Amino acid sequence: TKNKKWLLAPARRRFTEARINCIEVGPDVVWVGTDAGVFKYHRGRKEWKRYAIADGLLDNRVNAIVMDEELVWFGTDAGLTVFRWRAYHDFE
Repeated sequence: TKNKKWLLAPARRRFTEARINCIEVGPDVVWVGTDAGVFKYHRGRKEWKRYAIADGLLDNRVNAIVMDEELVWFGTDAGLTVFRWRAYHDFE
């Protein structure tokens, strides 16, 4: 449509170490699921943060992502991980 435009993410995150499997876009954040965990891009801060097994993911290979108001769900090879992202969103 006429009102939509492309926004560029910082070039710092090129995902050269992992294949991108899925992307979920929210109003303030973008989640990118890879073979090396999940990456969250915070649009307001223009910064990336990586989450992996050490942060609570069941497996680093993230195949699916679904967001709702309070939760983000990650489908991994080892099962489903749920993260209450809004609780941490304003403090990171």
